[in-house]
Amino acid sequence: MLKILRVYHYIHICFFSLHFSISAQFAWTLAAHYGYNVGLLDVDICGPSVPRMTGVNRSSVRRGPDGRWIPVYAHPNLSVMSIGFLTPGEDDAVVWRGPRKDGMIKQFFSEVDWSGEGENLDYLIVDTPPGTSDEHLSIVNHLVKGRGVDGAIIVTTSEEVSMADVRKELNFCKKVGMDVIGVVENMASMTLGFGDVAFHKAPVIITPMDADPLSPTKDVAPILGGRVEGSKSFSFDADEQRVVCDGAGEECTEEVISLIRRKCPELLTDYLIRTDVFRMKKKNDGKNSAPPTPQDMASKFGVPYLGAINLDRNLLECCDEGKPLVEAYPHSPGVTGLMRLVDRVLEACPPIDEDEEDYENELERVR
Repeated sequence: MLKILRVYHYIHICFFSLHFSISAQFAWTLAAHYGYNVGLLDVDICGPSVPRMTGVNRSSVRRGPDGRWIPVYAHPNLSVMSIGFLTPGEDDAVVWRGPRKDGMIKQFFSEVDWSGEGENLDYLIVDTPPGTSDEHLSIVNHLVKGRGVDGAIIVTTSEEVSMADVRKELNFCKKVGMDVIGVVENMASMTLGFGDVAFHKAPVIITPMDADPLSPTKDVAPILGGRVEGSKSFSFDADEQRVVCDGAGEECTEEVISLIRRKCPELLTDYLIRTDVFRMKKKNDGKNSAPPTPQDMASKFGVPYLGAINLDRNLLECCDEGKPLVEAYPHSPGVTGLMRLVDRVLEACPPIDEDEEDYENELERVR
């Protein structure tokens, strides 16, 4: 069995597609906002991104007096370990097979001094790559069958391609005996002001059923039912066999904003635009049925749904620059979902009193 330093909670975060931001911001929030001692372990051996998202991508680890690695500190309460600290450069590829990956992950668990200046970790967040591959099996071998993991947080978006992979991960957790803390929906919707978007002219298209392809000079005004404006002209697309409005797609942001200021200025100050980026539309099957959502999937598998986090440009900026969203942009659209996620995980994995007896009881529970 591995000799692992005392850590009160191990949380395994599985992510798919573009969800790498969740683990870093989750750890940032626990450490910078709530003040817990947090370790963030990046076991994505071939694609380490945690160093950049915590702002320590130019750092390197060193060995302590006892020979163990000392993690890099992104914050007094946030220590980070990743293979990204061990490669010569940020863009260098790591081309390893399974056994070598497993050996490195074993070292991360057993040869990293997470205790810092004598403080035990309250939470160790393990960030994994997509899928159910070598890295996930290593976590099972070294933690689930040893020290124990509080559970997995599984991140998805609402389109079927992402949820299909997530269902495999949920079944993987079931097979290996790993609890699932819950499913979180990332990039659920996007909220912007009118001043934050660009406007483009919409195309007005006449299909071949409406226009005569043999008469490209045909007057199209009757076909458009009076929608022709004096400033618009039309042309015949011989390749596509259709008539289109010239200038379609051209940006007209200043024109639209000026029109809004004249006609309805309150739109610029009192209202926001919200769109569900990945949410699928209702099926046109006569039943007006909507495709299953991440919440439906969580219910089907009998695991908690931890809520949704909005697609937020400030969150993306914070990941690029390695800073906590909740501190840098406390009123940003993504903060509400992120704080809700952290609060629900704290409810499922509450902080443990440092009393020795309490710790031993908790250790026995997770075993």
